[in-house]
Amino acid sequence: MRSTKTHTQNPDTDPIMALPFIRNSTRAERRSGRLGRIFWAVTPTGDYGTDCQTGEGYALLALDFMASERCPQIMQWAVLDMLANGHPRSGIEVGFLSTFGRRALLGHVVKEAADHVVF
Repeated sequence: MRSTKTHTQNPDTDPIMALPFIRNSTRAERRSGRLGRIFWAVTPTGDYGTDCQTGEGYALLALDFMASERCPQIMQWAVLDMLANGHPRSGIEVGFLSTFGRRALLGHVVKEAADHVVF
């Protein structure tokens, strides 16, 4: 399914900017070749448990945004930036990806069960 929203409006008022892990790149970053938007801009605390909870919260916010804005690309953009930025993995990434994994598994199990229900 393709998104019906383009997210090319004013970067300061774009609803995607409400997601706490997304920011616009700086002028210096754009001059060095970065794209205009950074989809994984996080700062771990160093407390693994706290960071896992933060990542889970970010995932839930992302899922809500993806559903309300019909923009499923958020996860792929975040993961691609995780890989491109080359910063060390923290609990934020673990919590984020684990939450998406649990939600995907739940959706798959529910679909599989529904496929076998006879009325």
